[in-house]
Amino acid sequence: MSVAPTWREIWALNADVLTEVLRHEPRDDSERILVVAQLGNELYRLGHLTDAAACFESVAGYLPPALNTKLFNSLGAVYQAQGRTQAAAAAYQAGLQLPQPDHSSERSQAELGLAFAQLRQGNLDALVTVAPSTTGEAADSQAEQWRLRALAYRDVGQWEEAVSCATLAVEIIGPTLRDPASSVRKGECLFTLAGLLLTTGRPLEALRATADAESSFRDADLLLALPRCQMQRAQILHELDHKGLAIQILSSCIAQQEAAGGESNAALGRATLAVWALLRHDFQGAFENAIKAAESLERNGHLIQAAKAKTIAATAQMGLARNSTIAPSTLEMLDSSRKAVLSALTLLDRQRYLLSRSQTRESWMRTKSFALQVALSAAELVSDWALIAELIETARAQAIPRGADSSAIALTDPLLEDEGTGHQTTDAASTNKTYEAEKPTVAASEAARLAALAALGELHLETPPVVRVRFPSRFNTDLDNDEVVILPELIQAMGIPGTLWWGMWITGDKLWFSLTSSVKVLSAGYLPWQSVAPVLTELMAALPQPQPNESALAAANRATAGALANSPATESALMQRLGDSIVPPELQRQLRERNPLEPLRLLVAPPPELSRVPFALLGMGGNLRLIDRAEVNYVSSASFTSRIVSQRRSSAEVESAIRPVKIAIGDPSFDLPASLDAIRQISSELRLERAKATKKNLLEALPPVPSSPGVIVYAGHAFSGFVGAPATASLCLFGFDPSGVHDDYLLRNGEPPEEWLSARTLLSSDGPRLYDRLLLSGCSTGANPLAEWTGLTPAALWSGANTVVFSHWDLLEIDDHDQPGEIALTNLLQREGDCVRGLREWQLSHLNRWRDSSLSAHGNALVSPLAFAAYGVMSIERSAGKTTHREEE
Repeated sequence: MSVAPTWREIWALNADVLTEVLRHEPRDDSERILVVAQLGNELYRLGHLTDAAACFESVAGYLPPALNTKLFNSLGAVYQAQGRTQAAAAAYQAGLQLPQPDHSSERSQAELGLAFAQLRQGNLDALVTVAPSTTGEAADSQAEQWRLRALAYRDVGQWEEAVSCATLAVEIIGPTLRDPASSVRKGECLFTLAGLLLTTGRPLEALRATADAESSFRDADLLLALPRCQMQRAQILHELDHKGLAIQILSSCIAQQEAAGGESNAALGRATLAVWALLRHDFQGAFENAIKAAESLERNGHLIQAAKAKTIAATAQMGLARNSTIAPSTLEMLDSSRKAVLSALTLLDRQRYLLSRSQTRESWMRTKSFALQVALSAAELVSDWALIAELIETARAQAIPRGADSSAIALTDPLLEDEGTGHQTTDAASTNKTYEAEKPTVAASEAARLAALAALGELHLETPPVVRVRFPSRFNTDLDNDEVVILPELIQAMGIPGTLWWGMWITGDKLWFSLTSSVKVLSAGYLPWQSVAPVLTELMAALPQPQPNESALAAANRATAGALANSPATESALMQRLGDSIVPPELQRQLRERNPLEPLRLLVAPPPELSRVPFALLGMGGNLRLIDRAEVNYVSSASFTSRIVSQRRSSAEVESAIRPVKIAIGDPSFDLPASLDAIRQISSELRLERAKATKKNLLEALPPVPSSPGVIVYAGHAFSGFVGAPATASLCLFGFDPSGVHDDYLLRNGEPPEEWLSARTLLSSDGPRLYDRLLLSGCSTGANPLAEWTGLTPAALWSGANTVVFSHWDLLEIDDHDQPGEIALTNLLQREGDCVRGLREWQLSHLNRWRDSSLSAHGNALVSPLAFAAYGVMSIERSAGKTTHREEE
């Protein structure tokens, strides 16, 4: 009895026949084009996506209009399967531009395909919900619509909505399947649903959905899809505590894949086995599986996954070292562990600014965070302080805005991860493409840091320089860039003798720190984040930042009765606890021994989570504060700061010692009479009050040359930026009501109001040029948890300012001996002296006044730290003019 051929065998036979036809030269070009197009279809069905794409690309545009549309739809489907969402959208759009009936099936398919592509790019409104159908191709198409909508909801963290959409997708297809294509579609919907159920804590339901998905793929004879089902089944069983069975299934799957040539899938399985081995402290098993996985994944171009596997191997080696009783063996394993994780970081840094897909960036961020945490721990185990310092500084957003004569980074997205499979492909369509200004979307995730900003078109970036503390460094990022920032040289160029760079970064449950002088790293290590977090929560509760469902007035009333304004005793106790948890012991020791007449200059580079901390007020024990022994100058990333320092004149070279106030801007929103009063008391060459405080008037008044001597004073509302788009932080100039701008405004318009001056504008290559000193007396002009150097204050430095006085939080009026605080701050910016020192002296006088209980016993908020400690300073003045960049030898 003969056995009927499977669909896969039929497709393979068709492909062989068509290939043979091409070998014998078709009668004419039109026949050849049709044969190539049909061969592409068969290759797509077989899962040979690269070859299928090549067929479609070679004949696109040469068929009659109706067939051309069908071909572009097929090409879009291939690109979509490869994860090349932008290329897929372009293919569908090309099909829609061809002449055809309005309601043709091919046109409908192109419209639906384009909507799918836009949905994958994060546009949840791309698909219009239609009444579900239960039969034929309409059901298959709508099922795919709901499955993709589920993935989109998953990508933005709306898990229950994702589960609902995936469930509906399965229900739409129904139990009766017409052909293999329907079986494949149902399998994909079930597999997606299973992954969502597992993530949302429903493993038993996930197990059933995975089994059904595997059955559907078997019905369609789509054997390529079975390994991921088996791997997911193993993960679910492991979650259900059937660990032995899970390991057995996964090991069997790995063996099958290796025998069948599926090296990448086998490597992903080994990486999972390595993680499971780590969880049960089988460090040797974890190391062996992780090393094999890393070698295979890197060889096949899966660099993010390879980096993760290398990090797992490093973690396993650290575990082996801790258990070793032989000292030489322990040191050898620790050194090997350090090399492995640094190799992982090198792989990740090669891709840092090259990723355009949100999912790929998020995968990168998770892996980078994991690798950084392991690398810092490995360095700490052997007291490698210099390596800790380098890792902290390279954790920051190190790329810099593109100059007018510089080339931007090309966002190539070389590694794309297909959802649910871990499969990665090369996006040839976007190679060497530079993203111009696209509309940003709201994405509240860790990936909203710089990698996301670049891909959203917010900023044009140059390849970052390499940051080093010493030569030779153990950390080689291999970024194909010979520009190097030597941190001790940067410190020497920015400060006075004895200046320290205090770098900080948070990974896992640790606040890592390093103290670097112009000669070497003096100390490095970590402080437990669990000691910092509760005190930081107390500080946030004492600040006038509106909480959810709280008005600005209510927030101000809460803060004026809170710990920073109630009494010197409560404020001192809070800042002492915060100082104990944040300030490294070595720095505390130096400050206690310091002569108060010779304060230590500190270049403070905080992590984003500590952007609202007033470091100058941190307690040092007893009644001592950091400000009593130190001057605080805030800095952003080393590369960003170094580039500005190397391009600017030193303060000694400024032509005018006493700077005039060139522009004074006050109350553009007509609701800050105290700010208007302050501006009117400042003698300035140009005063822009209320309706005159427009963006046009300001830009016209700015100097043609950046860093020209002069002061700009701004006293008005400021906007700290949309969620996930910190470069939209803006000065709220006249012409748009600040209360009308929320995150949904960004979704509708893509930009802050045109009437405002944004950080993005200041960072652009053709942006305005500022005078050399600037007072930003607006709410939270220097604090944004995601901003790093993309916020208003660093952007102002990039645009020409040498010194910027900014605010950590929303401002209250200051009782500065019966005059507005803006007047005193303007005076110190006008003076010839060092503004960092000037701000310290001003704040220290206010702190001493606050300490005098006779003046503050009644909780006068206007003389409390809530008012005067809100300000900080970021300055590159006092540079010796020496470049801090050099060619790496």
